[in-house]
Amino acid sequence: MSTFSRFLTVSSALFAFLSAGVAAAEDNPCGKFDFSAGVDCSIEVEGGCKAQCTPLSFEAACSGACNFDVDVTCTGSCEAQCNAQCNPATIDCTAGCDAECESRCNAACTLEDCTEECSATCAADCDASCSGTAATCEANCQECCHGACSAEANINCDLDCYAEVQGGCEVQCDEPKGALFCNGQYVSASDVDACIAYIQDNLNGSVDVSARGTVTCDLNGCEGTGAASVGWCSVSNAGSVAGGTGAVAAAALALGAAIARRRRDKKDKAPRA
Repeated sequence: MSTFSRFLTVSSALFAFLSAGVAAAEDNPCGKFDFSAGVDCSIEVEGGCKAQCTPLSFEAACSGACNFDVDVTCTGSCEAQCNAQCNPATIDCTAGCDAECESRCNAACTLEDCTEECSATCAADCDASCSGTAATCEANCQECCHGACSAEANINCDLDCYAEVQGGCEVQCDEPKGALFCNGQYVSASDVDACIAYIQDNLNGSVDVSARGTVTCDLNGCEGTGAASVGWCSVSNAGSVAGGTGAVAAAALALGAAIARRRRDKKDKAPRA
């Protein structure tokens, strides 16, 4: 085999491997949710479900989505103010960065309580920015403001993500299938049932779906128990009920309507005395 042929063989194998990895990631209907902490999942519906649609439950859904470095406009104004107030004898990059960052964050935050979110993000970005060896006010302020402005940009990005995820969470809470929560975090899955199947088939986990209640159907329609079952109990949804009973009911209803229509047509066409 020629060198070129061997190159093509290796390249093809590598491409196939990478393609399989990408396909596997895309085939995960649970999105990028990290199940490494375990699989403690349940379906939530209606009011109690919406009460959990808060930023504290969106950390897993938004984690890693925001990784901004710095906002140049922010650093310019921050450094000017920092240098004007700097005392060379009391330089403390981390403390100054945290204070500057949390002040900016809490002023801009639209959440009901941003304290914990701001504190955690500021601490991470300030620690990464401050070397602790700045000898001058200029160097100190440059490091300090780099961390504070990076944190501010990331927090604003997180807020946008939270707003988007919250909309999806509340919509799913209103649906009969409900929303899926695992390990106290909302799972931003476009197809809840597909995600449940993935958890069962690939993670050997189970999901508590008791909040959905149960639904039974007969020729008169459907009846159910549990808050979530209300949305299913209608003639239009009879064919969607698991187990086939609903499909039989829907077919019977359609057949009955067709027979009645033919009877009316036959009556109308019959010769009058």
